[in-house]
Amino acid sequence: MKKVLFLFFLTFDFIFANSLGLSKTDLIVLNKIKSLADEPIMKYSLMAIAIKETSVGKNMANFQKYPKSSLGHLLKHYERSVDENGQHIRYGNQDIKTDLSSQNYNLGPDRDMDQLEFIKKRTSEVSCLNRKDVNVMCSWVVTLPKELPLDQEREFFEKTYDFLQKRYGGEENVISSYVHLDENRPHMHFSFVPVVQDKKKGHLKVSAKEAVNRIDLQKFHL
Repeated sequence: MKKVLFLFFLTFDFIFANSLGLSKTDLIVLNKIKSLADEPIMKYSLMAIAIKETSVGKNMANFQKYPKSSLGHLLKHYERSVDENGQHIRYGNQDIKTDLSSQNYNLGPDRDMDQLEFIKKRTSEVSCLNRKDVNVMCSWVVTLPKELPLDQEREFFEKTYDFLQKRYGGEENVISSYVHLDENRPHMHFSFVPVVQDKKKGHLKVSAKEAVNRIDLQKFHL
Protein backbone atom coordinates (compact mmCIF):
# COMPACT_ATOMS: atom_id res chain seq x y z
CA MET A 1 0.00 0.00 0.00
CA LYS A 2 2.83 2.40 0.86
CA LYS A 3 4.38 1.74 -2.54
CA VAL A 4 1.08 2.56 -4.24
CA LEU A 5 0.81 5.84 -2.34
CA PHE A 6 4.41 6.70 -3.15
CA LEU A 7 3.84 6.12 -6.85
CA PHE A 8 0.70 8.21 -6.67
CA PHE A 9 2.56 11.20 -5.28
CA LEU A 10 5.25 10.87 -7.93
CA THR A 11 2.61 11.17 -10.64
CA PHE A 12 0.35 13.64 -8.79
CA ASP A 13 1.45 16.69 -10.78
CA PHE A 14 0.97 14.97 -14.11
CA ILE A 15 -2.46 13.53 -13.27
CA PHE A 16 -3.87 16.77 -11.87
CA ALA A 17 -2.33 19.04 -14.48
CA ASN A 18 -3.70 17.02 -17.37
CA SER A 19 -7.03 15.63 -16.16
CA LEU A 20 -8.19 18.57 -14.04
CA GLY A 21 -6.52 21.44 -15.86
CA LEU A 22 -4.60 22.95 -12.96
CA SER A 23 -2.52 26.02 -13.60
CA LYS A 24 1.17 26.35 -12.73
CA THR A 25 0.20 28.44 -9.71
CA ASP A 26 -2.14 25.68 -8.53
CA LEU A 27 0.66 23.13 -8.70
CA ILE A 28 3.10 25.39 -6.87
CA VAL A 29 0.63 25.82 -4.00
CA LEU A 30 -0.12 22.10 -3.77
CA ASN A 31 3.53 21.06 -3.94
CA LYS A 32 4.38 23.53 -1.18
CA ILE A 33 1.61 22.19 1.03
CA LYS A 34 2.52 18.58 0.22
CA SER A 35 6.14 19.16 1.26
CA LEU A 36 5.12 20.12 4.81
CA ALA A 37 4.42 16.52 5.81
CA ASP A 38 6.31 13.24 5.70
CA GLU A 39 3.51 10.73 6.13
CA PRO A 40 1.41 9.95 3.02
CA ILE A 41 -1.87 10.22 4.95
CA MET A 42 -0.87 13.64 6.31
CA LYS A 43 0.05 14.81 2.82
CA TYR A 44 -3.47 13.91 1.69
CA SER A 45 -4.95 15.77 4.66
CA LEU A 46 -3.00 18.95 3.97
CA MET A 47 -3.74 18.91 0.26
CA ALA A 48 -7.43 18.29 0.93
CA ILE A 49 -7.48 21.42 3.06
CA ALA A 50 -5.29 23.55 0.82
CA ILE A 51 -6.82 22.49 -2.46
CA LYS A 52 -9.57 25.07 -1.96
CA GLU A 53 -6.97 27.57 -3.20
CA THR A 54 -6.89 25.86 -6.60
CA SER A 55 -9.30 25.60 -9.50
CA VAL A 56 -10.58 22.23 -8.23
CA GLY A 57 -11.57 23.59 -4.85
CA LYS A 58 -14.98 21.97 -4.76
CA ASN A 59 -13.59 18.46 -5.18
CA MET A 60 -12.07 17.86 -1.75
CA ALA A 61 -12.56 20.75 0.68
CA ASN A 62 -14.89 23.61 1.35
CA PHE A 63 -14.75 26.42 3.90
CA GLN A 64 -17.66 28.48 5.22
CA LYS A 65 -18.32 31.10 7.90
CA TYR A 66 -21.60 31.44 9.79
CA PRO A 67 -23.33 34.01 12.04
CA LYS A 68 -25.45 32.93 15.01
CA SER A 69 -28.67 33.08 13.01
CA SER A 70 -27.50 30.29 10.67
CA LEU A 71 -26.38 27.78 13.26
CA GLY A 72 -29.44 25.97 14.60
CA HIS A 73 -30.44 23.92 11.56
CA LEU A 74 -26.84 23.31 10.50
CA LEU A 75 -25.72 21.99 13.88
CA LYS A 76 -28.68 19.63 13.98
CA HIS A 77 -27.65 18.36 10.56
CA TYR A 78 -24.15 17.63 11.88
CA GLU A 79 -25.63 15.64 14.76
CA ARG A 80 -28.17 13.89 12.55
CA SER A 81 -31.01 15.10 14.76
CA VAL A 82 -34.58 14.16 13.85
CA ASP A 83 -37.62 16.42 13.63
CA GLU A 84 -41.03 15.96 15.27
CA ASN A 85 -41.92 13.47 12.53
CA GLY A 86 -38.86 11.33 13.15
CA GLN A 87 -37.18 12.46 9.93
CA HIS A 88 -33.48 13.34 9.83
CA ILE A 89 -32.89 17.08 9.58
CA ARG A 90 -31.12 17.89 6.32
CA TYR A 91 -29.10 20.96 5.42
CA GLY A 92 -29.53 21.40 1.69
CA ASN A 93 -30.39 18.41 -0.48
CA GLN A 94 -28.14 15.72 0.97
CA ASP A 95 -29.12 12.18 0.17
CA ILE A 96 -28.75 10.73 3.66
CA LYS A 97 -28.70 6.94 3.94
CA THR A 98 -30.33 6.73 7.34
CA ASP A 99 -29.48 3.04 7.78
CA LEU A 100 -25.81 4.08 7.92
CA SER A 101 -26.21 7.11 10.21
CA SER A 102 -25.33 5.09 13.31
CA GLN A 103 -21.80 4.73 11.89
CA ASN A 104 -21.17 8.49 11.99
CA TYR A 105 -18.84 9.72 14.72
CA ASN A 106 -17.56 12.93 16.28
CA LEU A 107 -13.81 13.47 16.73
CA GLY A 108 -14.39 16.68 18.69
CA PRO A 109 -14.33 17.01 22.50
CA ASP A 110 -17.02 15.24 24.52
CA ARG A 111 -18.72 18.01 26.51
CA ASP A 112 -21.67 18.21 28.89
CA MET A 113 -23.37 20.79 26.68
CA ASP A 114 -24.66 20.94 23.12
CA GLN A 115 -22.85 22.71 20.28
CA LEU A 116 -24.86 25.92 20.46
CA GLU A 117 -24.34 26.21 24.20
CA PHE A 118 -20.62 25.77 23.72
CA ILE A 119 -20.51 28.52 21.08
CA LYS A 120 -22.31 30.90 23.45
CA LYS A 121 -19.92 29.96 26.25
CA ARG A 122 -16.75 30.34 24.19
CA THR A 123 -17.77 33.66 22.64
CA SER A 124 -18.56 35.00 26.11
CA GLU A 125 -15.06 34.14 27.30
CA VAL A 126 -13.36 36.32 24.69
CA SER A 127 -14.09 39.65 23.03
CA CYS A 128 -16.95 39.25 20.54
CA LEU A 129 -18.90 42.06 18.88
CA ASN A 130 -22.61 41.92 19.66
CA ARG A 131 -23.78 42.16 16.05
CA LYS A 132 -25.98 39.86 13.98
CA ASP A 133 -23.49 39.72 11.12
CA VAL A 134 -20.53 38.52 13.20
CA ASN A 135 -19.41 35.06 12.11
CA VAL A 136 -19.08 33.03 15.30
CA MET A 137 -18.46 29.68 13.61
CA CYS A 138 -16.14 28.53 10.84
CA SER A 139 -16.40 25.14 9.22
CA TRP A 140 -14.16 23.08 6.99
CA VAL A 141 -15.81 20.23 5.11
CA VAL A 142 -13.04 17.81 4.15
CA THR A 143 -13.90 14.86 1.92
CA LEU A 144 -12.01 11.57 1.84
CA PRO A 145 -9.92 11.63 -1.38
CA LYS A 146 -11.08 9.08 -3.93
CA GLU A 147 -7.51 7.79 -4.19
CA LEU A 148 -7.61 6.59 -0.56
CA PRO A 149 -9.27 3.25 0.22
CA LEU A 150 -12.16 3.26 2.67
CA ASP A 151 -10.20 1.25 5.23
CA GLN A 152 -7.95 4.31 5.73
CA GLU A 153 -10.89 6.64 6.30
CA ARG A 154 -10.58 6.84 10.10
CA GLU A 155 -6.83 7.50 10.04
CA PHE A 156 -7.24 10.21 7.40
CA PHE A 157 -9.88 12.08 9.38
CA GLU A 158 -8.09 11.69 12.71
CA LYS A 159 -4.90 13.18 11.30
CA THR A 160 -6.83 15.95 9.55
CA TYR A 161 -8.68 16.74 12.78
CA ASP A 162 -5.45 16.83 14.78
CA PHE A 163 -3.87 19.22 12.30
CA LEU A 164 -6.88 21.56 12.19
CA GLN A 165 -7.50 21.74 15.93
CA LYS A 166 -3.86 22.67 16.52
CA ARG A 167 -4.00 25.20 13.71
CA TYR A 168 -7.03 27.01 15.08
CA GLY A 169 -6.15 27.38 18.74
CA GLY A 170 -6.61 23.91 20.18
CA GLU A 171 -9.66 21.97 21.28
CA GLU A 172 -10.82 24.85 23.46
CA ASN A 173 -12.11 26.41 20.22
CA VAL A 174 -13.44 23.23 18.58
CA ILE A 175 -17.22 23.02 18.40
CA SER A 176 -17.43 19.57 16.84
CA SER A 177 -15.90 17.45 14.11
CA TYR A 178 -18.55 15.09 12.81
CA VAL A 179 -17.58 12.48 10.24
CA HIS A 180 -20.52 11.48 8.04
CA LEU A 181 -20.44 8.03 6.49
CA ASP A 182 -24.09 8.05 5.43
CA GLU A 183 -23.83 10.26 2.34
CA ASN A 184 -22.24 9.75 -1.07
CA ARG A 185 -18.62 10.02 0.13
CA PRO A 186 -17.17 10.05 3.68
CA HIS A 187 -16.49 13.61 4.82
CA MET A 188 -15.79 15.55 7.99
CA HIS A 189 -17.39 18.79 9.22
CA PHE A 190 -14.69 20.46 11.32
CA SER A 191 -16.33 23.40 13.08
CA PHE A 192 -14.69 25.89 15.40
CA VAL A 193 -15.08 29.31 17.00
CA PRO A 194 -12.60 31.60 15.19
CA VAL A 195 -10.65 32.95 18.16
CA VAL A 196 -7.51 34.97 17.46
CA GLN A 197 -5.15 37.25 19.33
CA ASP A 198 -5.94 40.95 18.99
CA LYS A 199 -2.56 42.29 17.89
CA LYS A 200 -3.29 45.83 19.07
CA LYS A 201 -5.02 45.19 22.41
CA GLY A 202 -3.42 41.87 23.28
CA HIS A 203 -6.57 39.97 24.26
CA LEU A 204 -8.44 37.17 22.50
CA LYS A 205 -11.27 38.01 20.15
CA VAL A 206 -13.62 36.40 17.63
CA SER A 207 -12.61 37.16 14.05
CA ALA A 208 -13.32 34.73 11.22
CA LYS A 209 -11.62 37.06 8.76
CA GLU A 210 -8.34 36.90 10.67
CA ALA A 211 -8.56 33.24 11.65
CA VAL A 212 -8.77 32.01 8.05
CA ASN A 213 -7.70 33.86 4.92
CA ARG A 214 -6.13 33.01 1.57
CA ILE A 215 -2.61 33.74 2.76
CA ASP A 216 -3.17 31.55 5.81
CA LEU A 217 -3.62 28.48 3.61
CA GLN A 218 -0.07 28.82 2.33
CA LYS A 219 1.46 29.14 5.82
CA PHE A 220 0.41 25.88 7.52
CA HIS A 221 2.90 24.52 10.05
CA LEU A 222 2.67 21.09 11.63
